[in-house]
Amino acid sequence: MRVRRANKTDIPFLVDAIIEAEASGTQKISYREIFGLNDRELSDLFDSILAEEIHGCGWSPPEFLIAEHDREAAACCAAWIEGASGLSSSIMKSRLLVEFLGEDRWELSKENLSAASEVNIDRTVGILQIDSVYTRPRYRGQGLSGILIREHLREAAQTGASCAEIQLMKNNGAAMKAYQKAGFSLKRERDSDSEIIRKLLPHHTKLLMVKDLLR
Repeated sequence: MRVRRANKTDIPFLVDAIIEAEASGTQKISYREIFGLNDRELSDLFDSILAEEIHGCGWSPPEFLIAEHDREAAACCAAWIEGASGLSSSIMKSRLLVEFLGEDRWELSKENLSAASEVNIDRTVGILQIDSVYTRPRYRGQGLSGILIREHLREAAQTGASCAEIQLMKNNGAAMKAYQKAGFSLKRERDSDSEIIRKLLPHHTKLLMVKDLLR
């Protein structure tokens, strides 16, 4: 097993990883539900976005580390320093979605976007963000996500980062345990009792976990 930086040839795997991470172990994929996409449209959307290699929001191949076994991508994990590009990741993602979905679909989805924002947790500027942590089913149980997260943390600490954050849905107990094992602790919860949220997202509660890199 070796760890390497992702590149454009990995995009199909990274698309699967982003989608599976968004589903959080359920059948509800937030971007699909919010924008009324089918599975092909959703895959094509992220394929196009990743091909642009826009850094700063976790949607660019070089932001991913990959654990590879016999030349097959077994697991991956994205990371970036929030705000390093001069814009927040949320603004960058919004602009990319408008560009590739079109303004009409964005406008039609504003009610869903507003509902989903009820559980949003702002990312902290200057802090390392960990996202899209995914392992292929046949490679699970080998601690690959932990290896990738720790490598991101090591690289970030060498550049002076002092803290790291991970956001996840509360229903994802397996992920929470993995992050706790990597040294993260729960800092904040944000939930909603909206019925719309329950139709759009995998869970109605989002968690923020943090790790001090100076300890």
